[in-house]
Parts: sequence; structure tokens; C-alpha cells
Amino acid sequence: MKPKILIVGEDGFDANQYIQLAYGEWAAQTNVTLAQALATSGQMAGLVVMEDDRTGLRLVYEVEVSTGWWSSTNYYVTAYALQDGQLNQIARSGNLGSLTDVSLRIIKSNNGYSFAYSTDGVNWVDMAGSSKMMMAAPKLGPFCGNVAGATAT
Repeated sequence: MKPKILIVGEDGFDANQYIQLAYGEWAAQTNVTLAQALATSGQMAGLVVMEDDRTGLRLVYEVEVSTGWWSSTNYYVTAYALQDGQLNQIARSGNLGSLTDVSLRIIKSNNGYSFAYSTDGVNWVDMAGSSKMMMAAPKLGPFCGNVAGATAT
């Protein structure tokens, strides 16, 4: 089957996605290269595995910006699960600082998914969380997105 463009609704996976079917066991790896550093909370880029608009996983490099006297900007690799329309964090790296290149990997074995990232493309950090999720027809592809109020260029 050829990959296709799929646009899904406002359910945690609201982004343009270029995806293809991903049956069996596999490892998906990508290098996220950004033209400029993420700057607005909610900006993210990475990989998505999804069954439909209510079930899936994503592994993203993202930014969180806090304002006020506690002002801070933090950059993380985060794994999320979307089950029954509810988005939950599975695992998160420590603050990686502002990067324009980060490599991401999702490994599927049976119905289990594990996650890893690399800041240099050579040395990989396995993330502590994993997820078991039954998906009859999982689809895999790159992901980029924003939450309300964030813009991307």
C-alpha cells in the first residue's frame, strides 16, 4: 500500500501526517531536523503510530515555556499514548536543551512499544516507559503538531 496524507480531528493527533500501514514487528527511526529551535509551548515533531483518531502513540521532541517569575523553557522527548480519546504521557526525557537535530526510535514487539532517542544519532537512550496497545491496523509516520495557541513555520 502506498503512504497517504491523512488529516485527523482535534483529539490529540491534530496534525497533517504522512503515514503507511505498519504490521508485524518493526523498528522505526527518524532524525528530526528543524530549521530553527522550537519556541512556543506545544510545538512538537516526531513519530506517530495510530489505529484511528482515538487510539495511538507518538514520540516527539517538544518545548514547554513557562512565564511569570518562574519563567523557564524546557525541551523534552516525550512518549504519549492516546487510548479511548485520552492522551497520557508514558515517558519523558530530562531537559535536553534547545536542539535542531534529534533522532527518535519506536520499536514494536508483539503488542508492546518501546521508545528511545539520541541527541547525536549514535548513542541511544532507552526511555523508561513502554506501552502495550492492541492495534489491528497500525499506521506509522512522521508527526508535527501544535496545541492551541502555538504556531509553526
